[in-house]
Amino acid sequence: MYIDRSVFGLGEQLRPDEPPRPSWLELPWSDEPVIVEPGAVRILSNAQSHETTVELTLQDGPLWSPGPDLDQLGGWPYVSASGHVILATIDGPEMRMRINLRPDARYVLRVWRKGGDTSAARFEELMGKVYPITGLEEYRFLFTQAEGPRHQHIAHDGEVQNGCEDGTDLSAVIGAGGTERRRGTAESPCTLRPIAARNETHRSERNGLFDHSTRTP
Repeated sequence: MYIDRSVFGLGEQLRPDEPPRPSWLELPWSDEPVIVEPGAVRILSNAQSHETTVELTLQDGPLWSPGPDLDQLGGWPYVSASGHVILATIDGPEMRMRINLRPDARYVLRVWRKGGDTSAARFEELMGKVYPITGLEEYRFLFTQAEGPRHQHIAHDGEVQNGCEDGTDLSAVIGAGGTERRRGTAESPCTLRPIAARNETHRSERNGLFDHSTRTP
């Protein structure tokens, strides 16, 4: 996928009876690498125009481990609308790069990046010498469904802030390798809930687009 001017995002198709809502390009601007709003996500790359690899995964089951070379940017509550999530750039949506969530459902979105600490310097080194510039960064997006009303933000170190809307104190810590430890009761309506053993992965390679889906029984 080609990232232009350091930004790309995720958006959802509007339903016929759904009122307009801000697109990922219309979200408030900041220096944060990831901004999440209902039905929209904007990602800020550390390099300018370059080709990269992006992977979208929906997982209902044990927490997926992205691998040791990726840095976790954080995790955020995500509320779906139509549920038809599409990867997009400034030039428009990448229609073959999509993932289907449940409509009007609550998820936790976790984002990992590889190469973010060196991509700005490498871009400056390669600019004007190589085109297209490739291999600077990789991204992984993981959606897992959450149970109960949520408004907390999972900070960059994985620690949940704020808590649940009903006042339940829940702290979920994402440890090394994607493992998760929880404090709180099993009855908490904000406990993350794996609902099925189904994995769906869609991947965008820098030299073309293809869909890859896996399902486990």
